[in-house]
Amino acid sequence: MSSSQPQHPIQQQTSLASLFVETLVMLGRYFIIVYPVFLYFILSSLVIPKTAPDFSHWGWWVITVGLAAILYIFKAGWNVMMLKAVENWQSLQGNKASVQTETPQAPFFPIMLLKDFIPGMGEYGLPYLIGGLLWFLMFGIPIGSLIWVGYWFVGLPHGVLTLLQQENVTTAEFQKIIANLSVAEIHRINEWTIILLVSLVLLILINTMTLFWQQYLVLKQCSPFKAFAYSAKQALRHPFKTFFIAIIIGMFNLLSYEISATSTIGAFLGNFLIILLMVFFGLFQFLYLIRQDEEVA
Repeated sequence: MSSSQPQHPIQQQTSLASLFVETLVMLGRYFIIVYPVFLYFILSSLVIPKTAPDFSHWGWWVITVGLAAILYIFKAGWNVMMLKAVENWQSLQGNKASVQTETPQAPFFPIMLLKDFIPGMGEYGLPYLIGGLLWFLMFGIPIGSLIWVGYWFVGLPHGVLTLLQQENVTTAEFQKIIANLSVAEIHRINEWTIILLVSLVLLILINTMTLFWQQYLVLKQCSPFKAFAYSAKQALRHPFKTFFIAIIIGMFNLLSYEISATSTIGAFLGNFLIILLMVFFGLFQFLYLIRQDEEVA
């Protein structure tokens, strides 16, 4: 007589490849989310007038800070829209998502997401501003400290700086200038190489640990501080997946910026790609986190 053993359901691990494909389908279905993102780029182009080259140094700082503030307020509305879209997608897939809000019972149309944009900015605008400032400080303080140490205790490699300011330098000319550098200048270059490598490692590490703070802020309806804590916990729980996602996002963003710098047509295509990537990876990160919570549950 055999004793019956309790049966535990086998949980499927989240496949990043399948989530990427699923997010691509979601992007097509909820393409309406792109419109508010596109609106921000239009407004930012209007904020910078044609006389911008005549602005003072402080004028550029004011414009930069102002645009960054508007960006994070807009992000509050975008992320609420994206969360609603993923919730609806989950209900269509017959999945029970571990999210705070209830799945809508009434018929849902993607255009209905627009009604969540303004309320999302009102509810989460200030937390996103605070989170954006914290995120900037997390990068700025350690990396700025390294640059400060290099500037005051190592010194600038003036020979290389002069070389970089020149245009159309051939390989032979570059090698000749490097060969004529003094020993002290070469030591300075080596030390700056170490500083820049450490800065790059810190940049990747901080970006990986804070990758999901924007999503967690609305998913958990928490403060920016807790959102960063949730993001760090997720990164430590799944370090390789989180690192891979961060690298993929960075590579695609670099590619879009490179395209936008090629020509006038490239600028249009690159900026449009940037907008699509912002929405695509936002949807992907929400879907990834919700599916991760389902696996834990």
